[in-house]
Amino acid sequence: MSYPYEDLASTGPNNDLFPSVQTNNLNTNMQMKLTAASIFFVAQLAAVQAYNWRLYNNGGCDHNSGAAKTFPPLPAPPRSIDFGVCVTSPQPVSWTNLEVDLSLNPQIDVFKFCNANCTGNSVEALNNYCSPAPAGCAIGSFIAFSPVTSVKKAKEDLKL
Repeated sequence: MSYPYEDLASTGPNNDLFPSVQTNNLNTNMQMKLTAASIFFVAQLAAVQAYNWRLYNNGGCDHNSGAAKTFPPLPAPPRSIDFGVCVTSPQPVSWTNLEVDLSLNPQIDVFKFCNANCTGNSVEALNNYCSPAPAGCAIGSFIAFSPVTSVKKAKEDLKL
């Protein structure tokens, strides 16, 4: 039987399709493991680029709260936003707590601010699914980071 690309496959020694690939089993196995690890790492980076959140004005993160005490209003699902993006809270409600979903990424560093556009007094919450506003004010805005984002650079940019 003849294949249309048979002449291409016979260019290397032993008619290897990929003549430059080493045939040493140890090297081949190591290359395969490194490739698999690289693919897994890239997939993990892509998987944790966003998080889910909800604001509350009931002094906690009570899922039985009415629509007027939550944003997005319950029973709607929480909002999703990319890490490193500042979210300004809807006004004029005085939001007391921020809930973040830690199920997909248990390491989330959240900064909540008194003012819009991630300015003013702030408070940090690390790996906390329900965290309060900064002392003496409501949550005016917030921003979150994960270990795969550049937390140090982002904190410096925000002067935290």
